[in-house]
Amino acid sequence: NIDGGYQAGKYLIKKGHEKILYLADNKEDCDLFRYKGLVKALQEANLPVNEEFYRMVNIEKEKREMDLEEVLLFIEMHGITAVFAASDMYALEWMRFLLKRGVRVPEDISIIGFDDIPLAAQVYPGLSTISQDIPARAKMAVEMLHGLVEGNENGGSVLLKARLVERESVADLR
Repeated sequence: NIDGGYQAGKYLIKKGHEKILYLADNKEDCDLFRYKGLVKALQEANLPVNEEFYRMVNIEKEKREMDLEEVLLFIEMHGITAVFAASDMYALEWMRFLLKRGVRVPEDISIIGFDDIPLAAQVYPGLSTISQDIPARAKMAVEMLHGLVEGNENGGSVLLKARLVERESVADLR
């Protein structure tokens, strides 16, 4: 998650984006780790890290639309050019929300997601995203759990590499 967030940040920065908003529904677990990766990329590029650019939306759909309205106003007020969504589902929802308001992706705002769900390649514009090998992740988790059940108390950890999938949702500002 940290590496994937870092890759997303490096990619957006390489495309000329300096004001990047992170969109999530919490500040825990993978959402937080993905943000930490983004922060690392910003720091390496000597770009400011603004904690206000970590925006949370309500998990309840009824309340989320109001949150997204506030996010859009925030983006306009601060000159943000790109949004890194903690998941492809949030990114796709954000794209739909923007489209309904006449905001164009990537011409007016760039978006990158995380997970590379199948729908990310089927929408227009195609969603740039960070892909992780979910089946490999699940297999490794089951193997490690099986090892613990068998008495191997080492546990340990395994790092599975994430990779950038570039599609059409990020504008090149350079």
